Amino acid sequence: MDNFSIIYEYKYSLYDSSLWTIFPILTFGAIGLCIIFLVKKFFKRFSLFRQAFLFFGWIFVIFPSIMLVVFLFKMPSTIESERKLKNMIENNSYLKVDGRIEDFKAAQESPNHFESFSVQGVKFRYSDYVLDNGFNTTSKKNGPINRNGQLVRIGYARNEYRNVILKLELSDENKSD
Repeated sequence: MDNFSIIYEYKYSLYDSSLWTIFPILTFGAIGLCIIFLVKKFFKRFSLFRQAFLFFGWIFVIFPSIMLVVFLFKMPSTIESERKLKNMIENNSYLKVDGRIEDFKAAQESPNHFESFSVQGVKFRYSDYVLDNGFNTTSKKNGPINRNGQLVRIGYARNEYRNVILKLELSDENKSD
C-alpha cells in the first residue's frame, strides 16, 4: 500500500479572495472624488487643464462604480459556490479518483497557459493565471504535477465547465524518482 502526502487541500476562505477585491475599487473611486473635489476647489477658472483633470477624475469615479455594481451582482453566486464547496469538503461528498497521471500537458507547451492531465479518464485543467477555486499551481511555477506516471489521489468537484481539484495527494513513490 502506497503512502500518500497531502499536497493541496482547498480551504474555504471567502475573505481571502472575493471581499478583498472591493478595496482597490473603492480606492480608485475615492481618488477620483478627491481629484474632482480638489480641482473644483482650487481651479475655479475654466481652462483646458482644469477640464482634463475633471475628465480623469470622473473616469476614476465611473469605472470603479461600474465594477462595483458588477462585483455586487456577482457576489451572491460566488458565496453560493463557496458554500457548496465547503459543504462538500465537510461532508466528504466530493468525487474521488486515484491512479497514474496520463496525457500530461505542461503550461509552457500550451499557448493559453493552461496545464492539463487526466487520471483514469477524468480530465483536469488549470492555470496560474485564472483565479478560481481549487488547485491551480502549474509545473512552470514548481507545482507538484509535472509528468506522466505520477501516482496521485484526487478529490474533485465538477462545476459547469471543468473539474475543480479540492484535494491533491501525491504518492511517496513519486519522491524517489
